[in-house]
Amino acid sequence: MPDFLRREDVLRENGLPLAVIRRDPQPPYPLHAHEFAELVIVYRGEGIHFTESGECRIAAGNVFLIHGAYRHGYRQPDDLALVNLIFRPEDIVGLGIFPLMRQGLPLPSSASPSAAPEPCRLAPQELAETMRQIAQMEQEEHSPQPIGSAMMTALFLELVVMLLRRQLPEAAAPAPSPRLQPVMRYLENHYQEAVTLEQLARLSRLSTSSLTREFKRTTGFSPVEYLINYRIRQAARRLLAVPEESIAETGYACGFADSNYFTRVFRQKTGKSPREFKKTGTWAG
Repeated sequence: MPDFLRREDVLRENGLPLAVIRRDPQPPYPLHAHEFAELVIVYRGEGIHFTESGECRIAAGNVFLIHGAYRHGYRQPDDLALVNLIFRPEDIVGLGIFPLMRQGLPLPSSASPSAAPEPCRLAPQELAETMRQIAQMEQEEHSPQPIGSAMMTALFLELVVMLLRRQLPEAAAPAPSPRLQPVMRYLENHYQEAVTLEQLARLSRLSTSSLTREFKRTTGFSPVEYLINYRIRQAARRLLAVPEESIAETGYACGFADSNYFTRVFRQKTGKSPREFKKTGTWAG
């Protein structure tokens, strides 16, 4: 196996700014370096990631950045599968986010400085959403150019921003604008009720499309996604605070009219069914 990978070894000669490469399964790989950067998303299994100075166990949900001349490798894979998003740092350096990527998505290694952020670990629903975006990027690889290239870049940057906002407090979403504040208050005060996008648009005095765009820019979610996430957080609290309630009653009290839908969404967001969460009081992962 080569111990130094060049850009042409992995990037397709099709003019695209980045490449999506799945390693499924990821085999053991000795120490190696490369002249490009790669954002690694582990989506199944586990194994050991190692560098010249340390090692760390990685598992589904871990996300980290490999850049510069770091030498790294993998060993003891156990059904390990990951995606490498290959890109050139110079292509995004003008955006000012590459230093934040280095800070917020560190290499998983026992030798990491104690001051460094904890290695990124996505919750099950976050990993599922990330993999959906990656699947979109893979589709765009085969789209006519330059539209496919632009869409791949946009999806990649959207993913990076989501990860940075999650990892770095200082990269968190900006405070809601005056137009969004009444919308967010309404959602949090009326989450048990049926809410429409048209209602929220009237509150904000924006069109539904403008509201959705600004809401997602500020929070990372559409208004509907934000409402569902808020309902799930309230349901998790209620499952523990009111244990005598049935699952259906808890779901209904938190805005879910259908208990099967409530169970499905709760599992998607937390990695556990409401019943499992009620017993353990912890998320999966």
